[in-house]
Amino acid sequence: MVPCAIIFTNPIIGLPVLFVLLLGFIGRYQFPFRLPAGLVAIGVGVLLGLITGDTTINFENTGFYPPVPVLGDLWVGLQLIWSKPALFAILIPIEIYNFIEAISNVKSAQTAGDNYNVRTSVWADGLGTGVGALFGSPFPTTIYLGHPAYKQMGARTNYAVATGFLLWFASLMGLFAFLQHFIPAAGVAPLLVFVGIVMCQYAFQSTPKYGAAIAIALVPHIADLLKKQLDGTLSELLQQAPVTAELASSLAQNQGVYFQSYGFLSQGAIITSLVWGSIVALIIDGDLRRATYFSFFAFLLSLFGLIHAGQIGVSLSPITISYLCLTILFGFFHWVQPGRQTAET
Repeated sequence: MVPCAIIFTNPIIGLPVLFVLLLGFIGRYQFPFRLPAGLVAIGVGVLLGLITGDTTINFENTGFYPPVPVLGDLWVGLQLIWSKPALFAILIPIEIYNFIEAISNVKSAQTAGDNYNVRTSVWADGLGTGVGALFGSPFPTTIYLGHPAYKQMGARTNYAVATGFLLWFASLMGLFAFLQHFIPAAGVAPLLVFVGIVMCQYAFQSTPKYGAAIAIALVPHIADLLKKQLDGTLSELLQQAPVTAELASSLAQNQGVYFQSYGFLSQGAIITSLVWGSIVALIIDGDLRRATYFSFFAFLLSLFGLIHAGQIGVSLSPITISYLCLTILFGFFHWVQPGRQTAET
Protein backbone atom coordinates (compact mmCIF):
# COMPACT_ATOMS: atom_id res chain seq x y z
CA MET A 1 0.00 0.00 0.00
CA VAL A 2 2.81 2.43 0.77
CA PRO A 3 4.42 2.05 -2.70
CA CYS A 4 0.94 2.41 -4.24
CA ALA A 5 0.52 5.67 -2.35
CA ILE A 6 3.92 6.86 -3.61
CA ILE A 7 2.79 6.11 -7.17
CA PHE A 8 -0.20 8.40 -6.72
CA THR A 9 1.93 11.22 -5.39
CA ASN A 10 3.13 11.43 -8.99
CA PRO A 11 0.82 9.32 -11.18
CA ILE A 12 2.19 10.78 -14.43
CA ILE A 13 5.36 8.78 -13.71
CA GLY A 14 4.10 6.01 -11.43
CA LEU A 15 1.18 4.52 -13.36
CA PRO A 16 2.93 4.19 -16.76
CA VAL A 17 5.95 2.58 -15.06
CA LEU A 18 3.72 0.13 -13.17
CA PHE A 19 1.94 -0.98 -16.32
CA VAL A 20 5.18 -1.30 -18.28
CA LEU A 21 6.18 -3.85 -15.63
CA LEU A 22 2.83 -5.61 -15.86
CA LEU A 23 3.04 -5.72 -19.67
CA GLY A 24 6.48 -7.29 -19.52
CA PHE A 25 6.23 -9.64 -16.56
CA ILE A 26 2.53 -10.52 -16.43
CA GLY A 27 1.56 -10.09 -20.09
CA ARG A 28 4.91 -11.51 -21.34
CA TYR A 29 5.16 -8.81 -24.02
CA GLN A 30 8.58 -8.54 -25.66
CA PHE A 31 10.12 -5.06 -25.71
CA PRO A 32 12.30 -3.76 -28.57
CA PHE A 33 15.82 -5.17 -28.69
CA ARG A 34 14.68 -7.73 -26.06
CA LEU A 35 15.26 -5.17 -23.33
CA PRO A 36 14.25 -6.38 -19.83
CA ALA A 37 10.93 -5.03 -18.59
CA GLY A 38 12.54 -3.68 -15.43
CA LEU A 39 15.09 -1.67 -17.40
CA VAL A 40 12.41 -0.34 -19.74
CA ALA A 41 10.24 0.64 -16.77
CA ILE A 42 13.06 2.57 -15.11
CA GLY A 43 13.91 4.21 -18.44
CA VAL A 44 10.30 5.34 -18.83
CA GLY A 45 10.37 6.67 -15.26
CA VAL A 46 13.55 8.66 -15.92
CA LEU A 47 12.22 10.01 -19.24
CA LEU A 48 8.96 11.14 -17.66
CA GLY A 49 10.93 12.52 -14.73
CA LEU A 50 13.01 14.66 -17.09
CA ILE A 51 9.80 15.97 -18.66
CA THR A 52 8.13 16.76 -15.32
CA GLY A 53 11.30 18.01 -13.64
CA ASP A 54 11.34 15.25 -11.01
CA THR A 55 14.63 13.85 -12.30
CA THR A 56 17.78 15.68 -11.24
CA ILE A 57 21.44 14.97 -11.95
CA ASN A 58 23.61 15.19 -8.85
CA PHE A 59 27.15 13.78 -8.64
CA GLU A 60 27.83 15.28 -5.22
CA ASN A 61 28.45 12.01 -3.34
CA THR A 62 30.11 10.03 -6.10
CA GLY A 63 33.66 8.82 -5.59
CA PHE A 64 35.64 5.67 -4.86
CA TYR A 65 34.47 3.79 -1.77
CA PRO A 66 36.42 0.53 -1.41
CA PRO A 67 34.91 -2.09 0.92
CA VAL A 68 36.49 -1.86 4.39
CA PRO A 69 35.86 -4.40 7.18
CA VAL A 70 34.10 -2.96 10.22
CA LEU A 71 34.96 -5.62 12.78
CA GLY A 72 34.96 -3.11 15.63
CA ASP A 73 31.47 -1.87 14.84
CA LEU A 74 30.33 -5.46 14.37
CA TRP A 75 31.59 -6.39 17.83
CA VAL A 76 29.84 -3.38 19.38
CA GLY A 77 26.64 -4.37 17.62
CA LEU A 78 26.83 -7.94 18.91
CA GLN A 79 27.39 -6.66 22.45
CA LEU A 80 24.36 -4.40 22.10
CA ILE A 81 22.19 -7.32 21.02
CA TRP A 82 23.24 -9.48 23.96
CA SER A 83 22.76 -6.60 26.40
CA LYS A 84 19.23 -6.03 25.07
CA PRO A 85 17.71 -9.48 24.47
CA ALA A 86 14.38 -7.83 23.63
CA LEU A 87 15.90 -7.14 20.20
CA PHE A 88 15.65 -10.86 19.46
CA ALA A 89 11.86 -10.41 19.34
CA ILE A 90 12.51 -8.34 16.20
CA LEU A 91 15.52 -10.15 14.74
CA ILE A 92 14.22 -13.72 14.97
CA PRO A 93 10.90 -13.08 13.17
CA ILE A 94 12.67 -11.15 10.40
CA GLU A 95 15.17 -13.95 9.83
CA ILE A 96 12.39 -16.54 9.87
CA TYR A 97 10.66 -14.50 7.20
CA ASN A 98 13.85 -14.23 5.12
CA PHE A 99 14.34 -17.99 5.39
CA ILE A 100 10.77 -18.73 4.30
CA GLU A 101 11.01 -16.24 1.44
CA ALA A 102 14.26 -17.80 0.20
CA ILE A 103 12.68 -21.25 0.14
CA SER A 104 9.52 -19.99 -1.60
CA ASN A 105 11.59 -18.29 -4.31
CA VAL A 106 13.61 -21.45 -4.92
CA LYS A 107 10.33 -23.34 -5.19
CA SER A 108 8.92 -20.77 -7.61
CA ALA A 109 11.88 -21.46 -9.92
CA GLN A 110 10.68 -25.05 -10.10
CA THR A 111 7.53 -23.84 -11.85
CA ALA A 112 9.84 -22.75 -14.69
CA GLY A 113 11.51 -26.17 -14.77
CA ASP A 114 14.67 -25.23 -12.85
CA ASN A 115 15.35 -27.34 -9.76
CA TYR A 116 17.92 -25.76 -7.47
CA ASN A 117 19.15 -27.38 -4.27
CA VAL A 118 17.27 -25.63 -1.46
CA ARG A 119 19.96 -26.25 1.17
CA THR A 120 22.77 -24.92 -1.04
CA SER A 121 20.70 -21.90 -2.04
CA VAL A 122 19.84 -20.98 1.56
CA TRP A 123 23.44 -21.44 2.71
CA ALA A 124 24.69 -19.18 -0.11
CA ASP A 125 22.04 -16.62 0.79
CA GLY A 126 23.11 -16.60 4.44
CA LEU A 127 26.80 -16.50 3.52
CA GLY A 128 26.23 -13.42 1.36
CA THR A 129 24.44 -11.68 4.21
CA GLY A 130 27.24 -12.55 6.64
CA VAL A 131 29.99 -11.31 4.34
CA GLY A 132 28.07 -8.10 3.71
CA ALA A 133 27.70 -7.53 7.46
CA LEU A 134 31.48 -7.81 7.90
CA PHE A 135 31.78 -4.79 5.60
CA GLY A 136 29.04 -2.77 7.24
CA SER A 137 26.05 -3.66 5.08
CA PRO A 138 22.75 -3.55 7.00
CA PHE A 139 20.94 -5.24 4.08
CA PRO A 140 20.53 -9.01 3.83
CA THR A 141 21.06 -10.69 0.52
CA THR A 142 18.11 -12.59 -0.87
CA ILE A 143 17.13 -15.16 -3.47
CA TYR A 144 15.07 -12.84 -5.61
CA LEU A 145 11.64 -13.69 -6.92
CA GLY A 146 10.36 -13.54 -10.48
CA HIS A 147 12.50 -16.36 -11.87
CA PRO A 148 9.74 -17.78 -14.15
CA ALA A 149 8.99 -14.33 -15.57
CA TYR A 150 12.66 -13.56 -16.24
CA LYS A 151 13.19 -16.94 -17.90
CA GLN A 152 10.10 -16.48 -20.06
CA MET A 153 11.61 -13.23 -21.35
CA GLY A 154 14.90 -14.95 -22.25
CA ALA A 155 17.01 -13.95 -19.25
CA ARG A 156 19.72 -16.44 -18.30
CA THR A 157 22.72 -16.60 -15.95
CA ASN A 158 24.46 -13.67 -17.62
CA TYR A 159 21.50 -11.42 -16.78
CA ALA A 160 21.86 -12.20 -13.06
CA VAL A 161 25.64 -11.70 -13.25
CA ALA A 162 25.21 -8.35 -15.00
CA THR A 163 22.70 -7.20 -12.39
CA GLY A 164 25.03 -8.16 -9.55
CA PHE A 165 27.99 -6.44 -11.19
CA LEU A 166 25.98 -3.24 -11.73
CA LEU A 167 24.94 -3.09 -8.07
CA TRP A 168 28.51 -3.80 -6.93
CA PHE A 169 29.90 -1.08 -9.19
CA ALA A 170 27.27 1.42 -8.00
CA SER A 171 28.19 0.78 -4.36
CA LEU A 172 31.91 0.99 -5.13
CA MET A 173 31.57 4.37 -6.86
CA GLY A 174 28.90 5.87 -4.57
CA LEU A 175 26.32 6.00 -7.34
CA PHE A 176 23.30 5.14 -5.23
CA ALA A 177 22.84 8.78 -4.18
CA PHE A 178 23.08 9.78 -7.84
CA LEU A 179 20.50 7.13 -8.80
CA GLN A 180 18.20 8.30 -6.01
CA HIS A 181 18.06 11.75 -7.60
CA PHE A 182 18.11 10.44 -11.16
CA ILE A 183 15.23 7.96 -10.81
CA PRO A 184 12.08 9.53 -9.29
CA ALA A 185 10.54 7.78 -6.28
CA ALA A 186 7.34 7.21 -8.27
CA GLY A 187 9.47 5.42 -10.87
CA VAL A 188 10.84 2.95 -8.33
CA ALA A 189 7.73 2.34 -6.22
CA PRO A 190 6.01 0.30 -8.99
CA LEU A 191 8.82 -2.26 -8.73
CA LEU A 192 7.85 -2.85 -5.09
CA VAL A 193 4.17 -3.08 -6.04
CA PHE A 194 5.05 -5.66 -8.68
CA VAL A 195 7.05 -7.67 -6.14
CA GLY A 196 4.02 -7.81 -3.87
CA ILE A 197 1.74 -8.82 -6.74
CA VAL A 198 4.06 -11.64 -7.80
CA MET A 199 4.49 -12.93 -4.26
CA CYS A 200 0.71 -13.20 -3.84
CA GLN A 201 0.28 -14.67 -7.31
CA TYR A 202 2.82 -17.45 -6.75
CA ALA A 203 1.46 -18.18 -3.28
CA PHE A 204 -2.07 -18.77 -4.52
CA GLN A 205 -1.08 -20.49 -7.78
CA SER A 206 1.41 -22.93 -6.29
CA THR A 207 -0.85 -23.96 -3.39
CA PRO A 208 -4.46 -23.32 -4.47
CA LYS A 209 -5.71 -25.81 -1.89
CA TYR A 210 -4.45 -23.56 0.90
CA GLY A 211 -5.89 -20.24 -0.29
CA ALA A 212 -7.72 -19.72 3.02
CA ALA A 213 -4.48 -20.29 4.93
CA ILE A 214 -2.66 -17.74 2.78
CA ALA A 215 -5.46 -15.21 3.23
CA ILE A 216 -5.54 -15.45 7.03
CA ALA A 217 -1.73 -15.24 7.15
CA LEU A 218 -1.98 -11.78 5.55
CA VAL A 219 -4.15 -10.39 8.35
CA PRO A 220 -1.37 -9.73 10.94
CA HIS A 221 0.68 -7.93 8.27
CA ILE A 222 -2.25 -5.72 7.29
CA ALA A 223 -2.76 -4.90 10.98
CA ASP A 224 0.96 -4.11 11.26
CA LEU A 225 0.72 -1.67 8.36
CA LEU A 226 -2.34 0.02 9.90
CA LYS A 227 -0.65 0.27 13.30
CA LYS A 228 2.49 1.86 11.87
CA GLN A 229 0.46 4.36 9.85
CA LEU A 230 -1.72 5.22 12.85
CA ASP A 231 1.30 5.55 15.14
CA GLY A 232 2.92 8.05 12.81
CA THR A 233 -0.29 10.01 12.27
CA LEU A 234 -1.21 10.23 15.96
CA SER A 235 2.36 11.10 16.87
CA GLU A 236 2.22 14.10 14.55
CA LEU A 237 -1.20 15.19 15.80
CA LEU A 238 -0.52 14.67 19.50
CA GLN A 239 3.05 15.97 19.41
CA GLN A 240 4.58 12.80 20.92
CA ALA A 241 1.92 12.55 23.64
CA PRO A 242 0.81 8.96 24.40
CA VAL A 243 -2.49 7.64 23.08
CA THR A 244 -4.83 7.48 26.07
CA ALA A 245 -7.29 4.66 26.72
CA GLU A 246 -10.12 7.16 26.25
CA LEU A 247 -8.86 8.19 22.80
CA ALA A 248 -8.38 4.55 21.76
CA SER A 249 -11.91 3.74 22.90
CA SER A 250 -13.33 6.76 21.06
CA LEU A 251 -11.52 5.75 17.85
CA ALA A 252 -12.98 2.25 18.11
CA GLN A 253 -16.55 3.36 18.86
CA ASN A 254 -16.83 6.34 16.54
CA GLN A 255 -14.47 5.52 13.67
CA GLY A 256 -14.12 1.74 13.71
CA VAL A 257 -10.37 2.15 14.25
CA TYR A 258 -9.31 -0.49 16.77
CA PHE A 259 -5.96 1.01 17.68
CA GLN A 260 -5.12 -1.35 20.54
CA SER A 261 -6.23 -4.44 18.63
CA TYR A 262 -4.08 -3.49 15.65
CA GLY A 263 -1.22 -3.18 18.13
CA PHE A 264 -1.73 -6.69 19.50
CA LEU A 265 -1.87 -8.12 15.98
CA SER A 266 1.17 -6.20 14.76
CA GLN A 267 3.47 -7.34 17.59
CA GLY A 268 5.26 -10.39 16.24
CA ALA A 269 3.19 -10.24 13.04
CA ILE A 270 5.65 -12.35 11.05
CA ILE A 271 5.53 -15.27 13.48
CA THR A 272 1.79 -14.89 14.06
CA SER A 273 1.07 -15.08 10.33
CA LEU A 274 3.17 -18.23 9.97
CA VAL A 275 1.44 -19.91 12.90
CA TRP A 276 -2.06 -18.90 11.81
CA GLY A 277 -1.40 -20.01 8.23
CA SER A 278 -0.04 -23.34 9.46
CA ILE A 279 -3.05 -23.97 11.70
CA VAL A 280 -5.54 -23.26 8.91
CA ALA A 281 -3.55 -25.40 6.45
CA LEU A 282 -3.63 -28.27 8.93
CA ILE A 283 -7.38 -27.81 9.43
CA ILE A 284 -7.78 -28.04 5.64
CA ASP A 285 -5.75 -31.27 5.71
CA GLY A 286 -7.82 -32.60 8.62
CA ASP A 287 -4.69 -32.95 10.76
CA LEU A 288 -6.04 -31.65 14.07
CA ARG A 289 -3.30 -33.36 16.05
CA ARG A 290 -0.64 -31.12 14.53
CA ALA A 291 -3.01 -28.15 14.62
CA THR A 292 -3.19 -28.73 18.38
CA TYR A 293 0.61 -28.62 18.58
CA PHE A 294 0.77 -25.38 16.62
CA SER A 295 -1.93 -23.80 18.76
CA PHE A 296 -0.06 -24.78 21.91
CA PHE A 297 3.12 -23.34 20.36
CA ALA A 298 1.23 -20.06 19.81
CA PHE A 299 0.16 -20.20 23.46
CA LEU A 300 3.81 -20.46 24.53
CA LEU A 301 4.89 -17.66 22.17
CA SER A 302 2.20 -15.39 23.59
CA LEU A 303 2.94 -16.45 27.17
CA PHE A 304 6.57 -15.34 26.84
CA GLY A 305 5.79 -12.15 24.90
CA LEU A 306 7.15 -13.14 21.49
CA ILE A 307 3.79 -12.38 19.86
CA HIS A 308 0.98 -9.97 20.79
CA ALA A 309 3.17 -8.21 23.38
CA GLY A 310 5.31 -5.10 23.44
CA GLN A 311 8.22 -6.80 25.20
CA ILE A 312 9.52 -10.22 26.15
CA GLY A 313 8.30 -11.48 29.51
CA VAL A 314 5.85 -13.93 31.06
CA SER A 315 2.30 -12.62 30.89
CA LEU A 316 -0.98 -14.55 31.01
CA SER A 317 -2.98 -12.11 28.89
CA PRO A 318 -6.48 -12.73 27.49
CA ILE A 319 -4.87 -13.45 24.11
CA THR A 320 -2.63 -16.07 25.71
CA ILE A 321 -5.65 -17.70 27.36
CA SER A 322 -7.46 -17.67 24.00
CA TYR A 323 -4.69 -19.76 22.43
CA LEU A 324 -4.98 -22.20 25.32
CA CYS A 325 -8.70 -22.45 24.61
CA LEU A 326 -7.93 -23.14 20.94
CA THR A 327 -5.50 -25.87 21.97
CA ILE A 328 -8.21 -27.53 24.05
CA LEU A 329 -10.72 -27.13 21.22
CA PHE A 330 -8.48 -28.74 18.60
CA GLY A 331 -7.43 -31.45 21.02
CA PHE A 332 -11.06 -32.27 21.80
CA PHE A 333 -12.05 -32.51 18.15
CA HIS A 334 -8.99 -34.66 17.42
CA TRP A 335 -9.87 -36.97 20.31
CA VAL A 336 -13.57 -37.21 19.44
CA GLN A 337 -12.79 -37.53 15.71
CA PRO A 338 -16.07 -36.16 14.37
CA GLY A 339 -16.88 -36.93 10.76
CA ARG A 340 -15.74 -34.31 8.29
CA GLN A 341 -18.05 -33.06 5.59
CA THR A 342 -16.76 -33.64 2.09
CA ALA A 343 -17.74 -32.14 -1.22
CA GLU A 344 -19.77 -35.26 -1.97
CA THR A 345 -21.75 -35.14 1.29
